[in-house]
Amino acid sequence: MENGHYIFSYIAKANVSNPDPNTDEQSYLFASEICFKIDNLDEGSGKYWTNRKYSTGHNAAGEIALERLTENSE
Repeated sequence: MENGHYIFSYIAKANVSNPDPNTDEQSYLFASEICFKIDNLDEGSGKYWTNRKYSTGHNAAGEIALERLTENSE
């Protein structure tokens, strides 16, 4: 917990079954750090990163937002 937030950090590996050799790799890593306010665990936001085909500039990084949907949400 930091400054009234829970911080969820993770790194994972993805496998691609049929990679395009121009833009993809057989596998790549991705990571994220997402903050959730202690009084509202239904929403979180943070940053993400991948090293997917980084040698040719196809990797990605940016902001991510998560929201829990209820059964009645459309």
